[in-house]
Amino acid sequence: MNRIESADFVVSNIFLDGGCEPFYGVGDAFPEKFATVNIQLSTTDAMTEIVDAIREKKGFLPMLPTEKHPTDYDMDGWYDFYLDINDYDVLRVSDHIEAVVDNGNGEDDFTCYTIELSDAVRAVLYKHLNEQAKRVCGMSLDEMLVEAHDFID
Repeated sequence: MNRIESADFVVSNIFLDGGCEPFYGVGDAFPEKFATVNIQLSTTDAMTEIVDAIREKKGFLPMLPTEKHPTDYDMDGWYDFYLDINDYDVLRVSDHIEAVVDNGNGEDDFTCYTIELSDAVRAVLYKHLNEQAKRVCGMSLDEMLVEAHDFID
């Protein structure tokens, strides 16, 4: 599974990173430019297991023990999860979450893998993260997008 279809899964396993350091930028859907905010996520092991499954198919060791690799796994590595918010798409959330291999022992260190999101999940995810952003960052995701407009030429 590398597509998330369950809104319950999102609410239980994906959270805004407590450091709350959004990266502001500009997207380009020629000829239109639009504001983007890239946010880091904190996730549960369930998200790690999804990326582990993708990587195992490519011959890499998982980050967590699995039935196939109960003792032979990458204990030193982890994934950084990121999501783009934008004001171009009506749902405001990218159609995927990016998982970057960090400190992995495989040749795919710093490789980005994607987990697709259904439209229904994207809508729930925006609402879920927006509430967290208000508490953790002191501003909503919409307010972050307004700040990102400063980067558009």
